[in-house]
Amino acid sequence: MAPSRSRTDHALDLWSTTDKTEQEIAEQVGCALGSIKAFVSAARKKNDPRAFARKLAHDDKLSVPAPKPQPVLIRRKDEEREPPVAGFAKPVERKPFSKPLDPRPGRITGVVITSPGSVVALDMDNLVVACPGGDWQVTRPVALVMERMRNGETFDDQTLAEVGSMGLSTFADSRKRWTEELAKLGVEFVHTKGVGCKIRVAGT
Repeated sequence: MAPSRSRTDHALDLWSTTDKTEQEIAEQVGCALGSIKAFVSAARKKNDPRAFARKLAHDDKLSVPAPKPQPVLIRRKDEEREPPVAGFAKPVERKPFSKPLDPRPGRITGVVITSPGSVVALDMDNLVVACPGGDWQVTRPVALVMERMRNGETFDDQTLAEVGSMGLSTFADSRKRWTEELAKLGVEFVHTKGVGCKIRVAGT
């Protein structure tokens, strides 16, 4: 066995079976202070149990998780004072408590906007299109198409069909239904032959 290997094992044995400091282990093994940390780090990569017997000086710093980005929830003016708990609801007629109450007719509970837009916004986790006149629960292909169109730009049929992983004929058939659904929610779906499709707030 090579001397460096024996020195490594000696250092790891002292690390796992004693309370000696890195400096004390380095002096006893006969190596530089920085080598102890290198021995332990290399052993951890090999899943050597001796290396996990105690923490390195920088372990605590590494264990602090980075802050996660928080999703932005778009509040609508008439929902700001709407209580989230049914027991504190406004004195208006409510349906039986057999299912969660929506914030208001046309809105879906638990929507968190992940893709804000100037015409519609989307919750891509729950596949909901938030329109000016209400929320629209959709499938993932439709959500992907609406996410691409959310700011009102014009896209050709081929591009949008590919975004939704559907053929052109399927896209053409679906487009008619989307137009009807969006019209109920205050959004106009505009298709111009030879140009493409876009959405805009109805009446603009």
